[in-house]
Amino acid sequence: MDNDGTNHGILYNNRLPATAKAPFRHRGRIYAVDGQNIVFSKSIDETSTSTGFELGGRFEEAFPPEYVIPVGTADDPPKGLLSDGTFLYIGTNKS
Repeated sequence: MDNDGTNHGILYNNRLPATAKAPFRHRGRIYAVDGQNIVFSKSIDETSTSTGFELGGRFEEAFPPEYVIPVGTADDPPKGLLSDGTFLYIGTNKS
């Protein structure tokens, strides 16, 4: 952990959930749909030092349990993701 509280490395992480669908790279993280949620990985900066040295893992394998955004409902779960390089768009059936 650095001075501003950012955890670096792969401690306390999980791999991408087996139920996750449509993994998508956006601005240095991997995002995926998992039921009614969007899960996302640590960034490259969170898994490496300021010199670029990896601390024992890759950001593609670093999905902390708290990196979840609830975005859908049971009636309208997220279906897919799209990025224009700046914004991440979340597609659903209805909204």
